[in-house]
Amino acid sequence: GSNIFNGVTCYFNGRTGACSAMHLAKLLQLHGGGQSVQMGKRRVTHVVCEGLSGSKTHGALNPALRAIQVKVVRPTWILDSIAAGRRLPEGDYLLLR
Repeated sequence: GSNIFNGVTCYFNGRTGACSAMHLAKLLQLHGGGQSVQMGKRRVTHVVCEGLSGSKTHGALNPALRAIQVKVVRPTWILDSIAAGRRLPEGDYLLLR
């Protein structure tokens, strides 16, 4: 493992594509990151999902995410960062801009 996700705590929401959330969480932890099982925790830095349903995007989740400056990223951000050996900028992986 490495420490490329040091300081990163992810909450996995809904579909995560080809990799299960459990597998992604293990990879994240192997590389220095953490996982939260609840969104309400202040320490969550990233929400990882393939896509948010319309109701989630426009409902209570969206303002809450913006208020605590959480980045909503696709699962490939974790996989690509590990492959690159460094934490990649989230810009290309963001679901909510």
